[in-house]
Amino acid sequence: YEASTKGDREWNLGVDATVGAFGLGAVYTDANAGDIAGGATNPRLISADSQTWVLGADYTTGPFKLGASYLNRDVDGANNTDRYTAGVAYTYGPGMTFRGSVAYRDDDSAGDATTATVGTQVNF
Repeated sequence: YEASTKGDREWNLGVDATVGAFGLGAVYTDANAGDIAGGATNPRLISADSQTWVLGADYTTGPFKLGASYLNRDVDGANNTDRYTAGVAYTYGPGMTFRGSVAYRDDDSAGDATTATVGTQVNF
């Protein structure tokens, strides 16, 4: 089998709204792609159809932005994933922010995981 993107399709629809200090966003993605599994010894064509929903909200107060999001991804015949994330960004100067987040992922095939991320962003 040869890997090919012929016939692959993907589309998405998203919305983002801000009212005062509150922000809300949502996106839906539908993808259909063929893929090769089994490696060189046992190659076979599999389908990788997936549907993904992401919902998020944030609130800004002074130099802080607090946010949360939820992701649901279903891959037909493979696995389902749910991810819950919460985070904060603190602006400490023009173009400079400190960021941190915590996420929990429940994945049918890869298992559960909790991650924490911290960092800073500098724009110039």
